[in-house]
Amino acid sequence: MRKDANTYFYACVNKKTPDLDNQLDDFRKLGAEERCIFADRERGKREIYHLLKNNLMKSGDTLVLGSLYCLGENSAEIIRNLEHFMHTDIRLDILDVPVTFSETSDGNMLLIGTVIIQMLLLLDKKKKPKSPRPHKPPHYPDNWEEVYTRYYIKHEITARKARELTGLSQYLLSKYIREYTAGQTTDMEWSGTK
Repeated sequence: MRKDANTYFYACVNKKTPDLDNQLDDFRKLGAEERCIFADRERGKREIYHLLKNNLMKSGDTLVLGSLYCLGENSAEIIRNLEHFMHTDIRLDILDVPVTFSETSDGNMLLIGTVIIQMLLLLDKKKKPKSPRPHKPPHYPDNWEEVYTRYYIKHEITARKARELTGLSQYLLSKYIREYTAGQTTDMEWSGTK
């Protein structure tokens, strides 16, 4: 470790860390000098972070983060930034990840970073819902309302005749009737009529 090593404190605003003041207060409680505290105050802006990472910090320095989410807006970005620190001689302390913020974490950033990355990947996997196939509204035949009314409402024609007039199979005719009727019921409820 360099004799002239510095400790920098970095806070940010994003969807997971909306309260910048709490992070800054935590830094001050740790004894951080104002000249060593840096912050990106706009959500999604990371200019100060990149300045610290790419220009100010040197081997042996320490970066204290207000939150893990100061490394990125999403897991992929966090992982990319974690990997950067895992392969440098810059110590990374993250206030909301206590295992990084202890004397025993010296020299273990590779191990700790790997564990955090695995946790993020696991959480991402659990978060992704199995997306159902999007419901596509039916494309009713041009004469649908007339045939629907004659067959389903007035009972003037048979199912066979309704299929002939619309060109639909028995399955689609039944399905469209259910969907169309459900839509009509919803429209009546919205308009206040029952």
